[in-house]
Amino acid sequence: KINYIATIGKAMEKCNIDGIESDYEWGDTDWGKTGIIPALMSTKYTEFLASIKRNIAPHREVSADISVWGIAKGEWLLGVYPWVNVSMLNSGQIDYVNTMSYHHAPRGEIWPWKKDGLFLHTFWGMDKARVNIGIPYYNVNGNAMITKKTNQQLGEWVKENGWRGTFVFAATYDNYTDPLVYSLCEGLRM
Repeated sequence: KINYIATIGKAMEKCNIDGIESDYEWGDTDWGKTGIIPALMSTKYTEFLASIKRNIAPHREVSADISVWGIAKGEWLLGVYPWVNVSMLNSGQIDYVNTMSYHHAPRGEIWPWKKDGLFLHTFWGMDKARVNIGIPYYNVNGNAMITKKTNQQLGEWVKENGWRGTFVFAATYDNYTDPLVYSLCEGLRM
């Protein structure tokens, strides 16, 4: 761990890498498999990320992908605690988080993301300016997870409510001839 942290900044500079994004999903622990992340563990994880942040150039960023509570398929019913230490995030010891809000919204509703926002900001106390809201750009059984209309509405909601931005997951699955990202950008410009 010490060698990694001591050399990562030089490697980032040499390779011209803008930042480090960590996607640790806690699946290697019994409690993590349930979605329960004790405060002590989320603090240790955030301390590790903060040590990376301290050892890289100030213009480089460190972020973490995090889950949020939910009762739908693929969500963490018991995930009622944040995966990072919120005070450390809010004080800038790591730059931001990306939510894994990969909701299926076939009817164009954005309430699942609003529920995430309620947990992230109201219950957990995360500074909205340090949170990118995740949006799924992939298909399940040939069905798109999100519509253009929902995409635009999410862009508008993100902008109107002061979130840092969006985190598009699996952009390679976007339609190259008529991309979803255009409707997202339209919403973000509103």
